[in-house]
Amino acid sequence: MYKPLARLSALLAITLLVGGLAILVLDLGRPDRLIISMTIYNFKSIFAWNMILYSGFIAVVGIYIWTMMQNNLKKYNRAAGVGAFIWRLTLTTGTGSIFGFLVARSAYDAAIMAPLFIIMSFSFGLAIFLVYLITTYHLTGRPLGDVVVNRLRKLLGIFVIAVLYFVLVYHLTNLYIAEHSGIEKFILIDGGIYTKVFWIDQILIGSLIPSPANFLCACFL
Repeated sequence: MYKPLARLSALLAITLLVGGLAILVLDLGRPDRLIISMTIYNFKSIFAWNMILYSGFIAVVGIYIWTMMQNNLKKYNRAAGVGAFIWRLTLTTGTGSIFGFLVARSAYDAAIMAPLFIIMSFSFGLAIFLVYLITTYHLTGRPLGDVVVNRLRKLLGIFVIAVLYFVLVYHLTNLYIAEHSGIEKFILIDGGIYTKVFWIDQILIGSLIPSPANFLCACFL
């Protein structure tokens, strides 16, 4: 039932990824350094791997769209979709690993950052897709149907709960590790505006309010 939305989803994925790649380029400091990153690869650098993964994902999703639009290539559509999904998991794992391997930043020094980034990308991506989908259908006067929206809404609720679970595991694990007690105290109690952003924006507004029914079910099941 989601197949009619596949082209829009793939195109939106490329669009958002281009924005992400543009932000990543800002880490280089100077625009001319992009030429070095594109021509000389340091495979020990996770940044260099990200450049490959980002660019490769755009190409893979482009092939996926091609197989959907070209009738004689439809037999390769499933394989292209699976390939795009696997590449997308690899890409997000690499991005999460950048933070997970930052031992100089005690707030990020955890292997769970990779799966946390994956489930967050599921949640954020579907939320943006829903907003864009509902808006475009409303502006063009086309009927969308409650069945599709409700199923996507329930799926988003599951992703939101999964994000909350990984966040809880991440902070509980850090509280157990003595070397991370300082940063956990800062984030959870004494961080001022950062503590408020965490509890009000991320936990309350970002996790509990969006799907209270799904959250209660997850607590009691």
